[in-house]
Amino acid sequence: MLQRARYFILAFAVVALFAVARNDLSEMRALTADKSFFTSQLADVTKIEKEILQFRADASAFVLGHGDVTKSDVLLSFEGVWWRLNTRWTKYINPEIDAVRSYSRDMQKFWAALQTIAADVAALQPGDVERLGRIDAVMQRFQPAMTTMNADAYNEMIQRSAGIAQMQQAVTRSIDSFQWFFMIACFAGFFVLLLQLRRSEKLYADLQKREAEIRVLATTDPLTGLNNRRHFDEQMRAIDECTCPRQVQLLLIDLDGFKQVNDLYGHEAGDQVLCEVGARIRTAAGDGAVVARLGGDEFAIVFSGQVDQAREIASTIIAAVQSPVMYAANALRVGVSIGISGSQPGNRQSVNLLREADSALYQAKNTGRNRYVVFACSPAAQQRCKSAA
Repeated sequence: MLQRARYFILAFAVVALFAVARNDLSEMRALTADKSFFTSQLADVTKIEKEILQFRADASAFVLGHGDVTKSDVLLSFEGVWWRLNTRWTKYINPEIDAVRSYSRDMQKFWAALQTIAADVAALQPGDVERLGRIDAVMQRFQPAMTTMNADAYNEMIQRSAGIAQMQQAVTRSIDSFQWFFMIACFAGFFVLLLQLRRSEKLYADLQKREAEIRVLATTDPLTGLNNRRHFDEQMRAIDECTCPRQVQLLLIDLDGFKQVNDLYGHEAGDQVLCEVGARIRTAAGDGAVVARLGGDEFAIVFSGQVDQAREIASTIIAAVQSPVMYAANALRVGVSIGISGSQPGNRQSVNLLREADSALYQAKNTGRNRYVVFACSPAAQQRCKSAA
């Protein structure tokens, strides 16, 4: 009778330990299963910030006469922000992202504010700076909250991934500490332990792989495979913090004629052009340079070097992009305008670097396009820069 009781107690302990391990693994699988929904919500959160920036850029360019932005482009950009906050609002009713839930009131206020400026957007005309100021004031009031919500959601995603990995490690340690007990208990218990351990290792490897994919997703443009705006901003912050004695060069690149490709052949053709041009820019930039797609048809290159290297890269890009991109037997042609700025060691203000490169880019567009302009050139040397392009 006593011997039977011992076996019963031993079997009960084995079953209890096995149940605990299975429960932990089930919780990990549940956390892993929500990755797809979580990633989808994070993508929508990111798009809110991008569409706000796109609308502000289009509205400013239309009113100030920069580029070839039309009234239809402005209305389309505004509808993109409106649609993201209105039609898609049902996705945020019970969000699994805590960061989104905490900003729900800001999103509601933003949606209400968009209704108050809808009439101004519809009435916006070239040169109407006062109306543009009212519109932009509303967007500026809410954009920091949307940007912060985006960053908080990304940080929450990383923390969840780390929590899953820590849980798996805890389960693995727990199973390892009791494997000798399983061997003494019975061969069947030991066999079950090995099976669970193998499954745990496989799940851990899968979690590591998914965590790596999430990290890549957070810093990579999904269309072109280049670095995205987040990674580019990190590089800009690194420039401000760096004390190494090297010059830094920044090239801002904008496609010429890309809108016509989208209008004539559709967005699939436009996506193929972006992918092909991005690959050519990556090749021309060479090793050691950070190449990023900032959004739409705008790219950037950052590297440590001299302005002559930047000129050479810009010339190579202009020549490379002139070759047509084939799409469904159609030869699609676009050009590029490039603005170049550089910073000296000890004077690396990324905000100045960006502003100067953007100014040079607009100058390149306003002086004929399909060329590059170096901001640092004197007025007399600027003419030589444009002639060399």
